[in-house]
Parts: sequence; C-alpha cells; structure tokens
Amino acid sequence: MILRHKNTKIEYICTNFSYRKFKRPDCVIKIKNYKLTARITFFLFSFWFLGIYNAELLYKVQAHSLFLCNWVFAGDILNQSAGVLIYLSRFLTQFLYYPLLGALLLSLGLSGIEWGISRLFNIPSRYFLLAFIPSMLILLVQTSIGYALYYKFEASVVFSVVVGALFVLLLVAFYSLN
Repeated sequence: MILRHKNTKIEYICTNFSYRKFKRPDCVIKIKNYKLTARITFFLFSFWFLGIYNAELLYKVQAHSLFLCNWVFAGDILNQSAGVLIYLSRFLTQFLYYPLLGALLLSLGLSGIEWGISRLFNIPSRYFLLAFIPSMLILLVQTSIGYALYYKFEASVVFSVVVGALFVLLLVAFYSLN
C-alpha cells in the first residue's frame, strides 16, 4: 500500500497493513531528494555550530595566527614540510576575524569533503550517511581545541585539516581518472 500526499514529496510505503488493534504496519517513510536534504542539514548545522555557537573560539584562533603578505614570510613557511598547506591554511585563518565568514568557509570545506567522498567512492544510497563521518570527525577536532590555544599552538590547524583532506580527495580523483 503506497500513500502519497499531494503537496509533499513524502511517500509512505506500508506492508502487512491490517486493522487489527495491536498490530501496527511496517511503514517506511521515503523522502525524495534525501541526499540533498541531508547535505543542506549538515551544512546548516556546521555553519550554526561554528559561526554562532563557537564564534568566540574562531575569533581567538585567528588572534593566535600570523600571516604576512611578503616574500620573506612566504619563503620561510614554504621551506617547511607541508609548507603550501600551512601557508594556505594561515591565509584562510585570517577570515576567522569575522566568525560567520570563517564558518561559511569551513562549512563549505566540510560539505566538499562529504561530497567528494560520496562521489569518489560511489557510496550506495543505502549507506549514504556514512560519507558524513569524516566531515563530522573533522568538525569535532576543530571545535575541541579549547585551552590548547593558550599553549604553543599552530592556529592554522583549523583549516589545514580541511584543506589537506580536500587535497587528498583531489589526488584520488586525478588518480582514478587514469
């Protein structure tokens, strides 16, 4: 038995439907475009969690980061291991001065990681929500910094995890093309 509501995109698929008093039907709610719904929900949650709930943390991370736009600073950073990643992460950390803008960039990066994982590894629709696990763990790592800010702390780690994961996904995509 399939019940469809006129104005919504929700279908109720019921099997073993009976009118007995104590037996309830085995119904499955099927939402069309559930992938898009899940992605928008995750983006909005991460934006709220980073930009509103943890706005002070993002601002303090930016205050502990140093980025100079000159060749001496760039040469010093780029000569380190993973120098391009650190330089790009320090550049993006400047945007945390405005926590909503920084949260927007981080949320876009986390959503990009989820989208890349689901596209590259061809995750079936049944296990689609598993693609959110790496993004959720990265979100947890970003917000569990806490008092580490007041010790010797590399503030660019907030963006370096996201940028590094996106870079790895790009490498996997280029490798899978060949």
